[in-house]
Amino acid sequence: MMHIDFSDSKLWLLTSVIAISGIRLLDVYINVSGHSDRELMWSTIVYGIFVISAIALALVDFLRGRRRSAEE
Repeated sequence: MMHIDFSDSKLWLLTSVIAISGIRLLDVYINVSGHSDRELMWSTIVYGIFVISAIALALVDFLRGRRRSAEE
């Protein structure tokens, strides 16, 4: 059985949120005629923020792991 710590749980949760928002964004783009330009823009911005925050969190966790291994 795998050991999952708090950091891994955060990444799994954020990945799930990105997947769900990606499906919502795909739905908005498929039905583009039913949405305003403003809604398209904000849906894309929110999705982009989720992706950037996931990358930043993964990078911080990676760097923290490298620091821990260097201290040991």
